[in-house]
Amino acid sequence: MHTTYPIPNSWFTSRLQIEEALSQGSPPEAFRLISPWISRAEASFDPESWKQGLNLLARIAAAQSLESLSSASMQAEQDPEASTVLFQLGHSLIETNLPGLAAGVLRRARLKFPGDAAILAELVAALELEGRNQEAVDALDSAGDLVESSILLTYLRAFNGLLTADIHTAESLLPRLQASKDEQLSFMVRRLERMLSRVEALRGISSLSPTDLRGWHFVLTGSLLLQHARTNRKDGRYGKTWDSNTRVLEGVRSLSAVLDTWKIPIPTILFPPERNSEILAHAIAGALGRPAKKWFGGSEPGLITIYDPSLLIPELLVSVLPKHHFPGQALFVHAISSSREHRTAPDLLTYFYESNTTPWGAGLDPDNNYIEPVEGSAEFVANLIWGAELPDGAQEDLTQLVSFAQMLYHLPSELQPAALQKQGEREPLWRGSPVNRDH
Repeated sequence: MHTTYPIPNSWFTSRLQIEEALSQGSPPEAFRLISPWISRAEASFDPESWKQGLNLLARIAAAQSLESLSSASMQAEQDPEASTVLFQLGHSLIETNLPGLAAGVLRRARLKFPGDAAILAELVAALELEGRNQEAVDALDSAGDLVESSILLTYLRAFNGLLTADIHTAESLLPRLQASKDEQLSFMVRRLERMLSRVEALRGISSLSPTDLRGWHFVLTGSLLLQHARTNRKDGRYGKTWDSNTRVLEGVRSLSAVLDTWKIPIPTILFPPERNSEILAHAIAGALGRPAKKWFGGSEPGLITIYDPSLLIPELLVSVLPKHHFPGQALFVHAISSSREHRTAPDLLTYFYESNTTPWGAGLDPDNNYIEPVEGSAEFVANLIWGAELPDGAQEDLTQLVSFAQMLYHLPSELQPAALQKQGEREPLWRGSPVNRDH
């Protein structure tokens, strides 16, 4: 049994506790203890303690079979102030899905190499993955002429500006980006063009205020958010939440109304081999009067229905959450985490959450109590949804949603919602957003 300590204020004490956790065979505890120090590496370490921290990070990574990160940490320990080594360590942390730690390393590198454009770009990438777009803007603005000398940094300033609602800067930088001959940047510039075109299309339709999650979600992804969270939060997202048949019923009802508004024919409800998605698919099948079918990927026409991508194994997720549009195929996700970036934005989404518990178990409720699964076939459980009562205000919310969907339907074809697109790629679902997060 390993000992769990609070994070101390002293690196000396932390180092001893990290060593103890490693000796007790608990690298996750060692990682928990070192993470706050690496994430603020620009201020946490003097040169000697920085080498100590890198040595411990290498050992923790090795103990968790993170060979690339362990190797990058060992190289940094040997040459702890070299620009290429620090860049590589930051990149390795990003690749290991540790962007917060990467940001600390790259901030430290920025202090020593303020004129290194590659380090600044990698720092911005780490901050983007954390949803810290204003910090990314601040880092770019503090770089002065360095941004003007790099077309990539210019793009990053425009993109992160837009994700902080700075539409004017993004629009003013766009002509320079469009004039660039950099082919590697061209697809990113086209993405920015689409976003700004959607901003223009929503003028007079949507407020694009700091609380307009539906409007900004459409601007950034071309997709439609069906529901704002029914909580006291102003950002439209759920925090720690326990889903219910009531919320599922409202989501299915909203989905059905939008599909009807957009005149999208749905021959089949396609669901991956996962119980919650199967239950949801049968509920939608009942609402639309269409068959539900287990599906493993491909271009078959129908409504792809996923309860929550986080419940699917990664190998399956790539196939059933397709990046490419296919004719006659639309992608619906009921619930998705707002705490990380996603490779693919679903065409239609019921809600965002920080932590979610399914209505039907098995699992843990928001207080970490075990929930027994609802017994019965997927069809039986789906039928229970129809017994739920809609919440107060549901009809008014549906009317507003349908009105917004109608206006999107009449946009020029290239700006129409993702569910109406027949070719091309779906946008990523960014972690950041101009909509303020309310905790």
